[in-house]
Formats: sequence, C-alpha cells, structure tokens
Amino acid sequence: MNETIIANNCIGGNMLHDLGMRFNSPTINLQILPREYIKFCQNLRHYMETEVVEYKELSDLHKYDLINMFGHVPKGEFPYGLCDDILIVFQHYGTFAEGKAAWDRRKARIDYNHIGYMFYIAWEYDKNKAQRFYDLGLKNTVIFTEGFDVDVPHYRVDPIVGSTYLDIAVDGRKYYTQDFNPERFIENIRHG
Repeated sequence: MNETIIANNCIGGNMLHDLGMRFNSPTINLQILPREYIKFCQNLRHYMETEVVEYKELSDLHKYDLINMFGHVPKGEFPYGLCDDILIVFQHYGTFAEGKAAWDRRKARIDYNHIGYMFYIAWEYDKNKAQRFYDLGLKNTVIFTEGFDVDVPHYRVDPIVGSTYLDIAVDGRKYYTQDFNPERFIENIRHG
C-alpha cells in the first residue's frame, strides 16, 4: 500500500519524513497556490496525466499570489513549472529538471485508493477557500489555518512569534503536531 498525501505546501512532506514514510506524492517539497490547489484536487487524475513544463513567464495573477505568499516575486530563487493551468513552485529544487524528475517519479507511486489531502491556508484573505475545499467532499482531508478560524473543521495553527511563512514552509513540523495526530490521519488513509 502506498499511502499518498496530496498537500499544497511542505507540511505533507514534513509529516511523511517525521513518520519515516516514503514520498508517494508529487506534491512534496513544493507549493501549489491556494486558489489553484482546490482545482488540482478536484481534478487530480487529469493533472497527473498532464506533463509539467517549465514556466518562465509568470502571469500577473501568479505574480500577485507570489507577492502575497513571499512578499515579492521570487526570481531565480527557485524554478517554476506549469501543469496544465496549475503553477508548481519547485521551491526546494535547484533546477526545473530536478523538480520535474521528482514529480514524475513520485506521481507514479500514487495510490488513488489510499489518499489524503492536506490544505494549509496561511492568510485570512484566503479563508473562503477552506469552505470551497471542504465542499469538494474528498475523503481523508485536513485543513490547517494560520492564526484564524474558518467555518469548517480545521486545525488552527498559531504562528511562532517572529516567524514568517517561509519559516513555516521549511519547518512545518512545528505546526502540524499541535493538535493534529499524523498517525491517525495515515491510519484513516490506509483504511480507504
């Protein structure tokens, strides 16, 4: 069985690493923007059948989202890919080729019968996306919000004083373990 975690940021990979589990998902060590993650999860098989191509000319909307995420448009800091209409921010890879190779290798491991979804929302202006994600009705889902509450089941993660979103992305372990039980989440995925 290949328990698969589809996450929009590094939190899924951090959890799997902490549990000593193999990465059976292409969404490890990268970012998918909240507005696009919902569509990605809703049409996962389509996106897994779509080739990721290098993306060098960011759209204005992607630039806007990246500024909100990082405080600026990261140019040259890490590579970008495009999976159909979904921006893939390969933030923990040195080159697009490295990120794409990991993506392709791991997408072949997806077990669609044993899958879980983790959605991390760091900004309150994205809180309406929690409801849209919840309304997808996907099995084995968890929503994390950073410092605010939403009207659907979620885990509120209170930021560490002085931390930034980049700190959270790099070390999600500080956050998912507060109230969330990763072992139980994996066990639910195992049982379909």
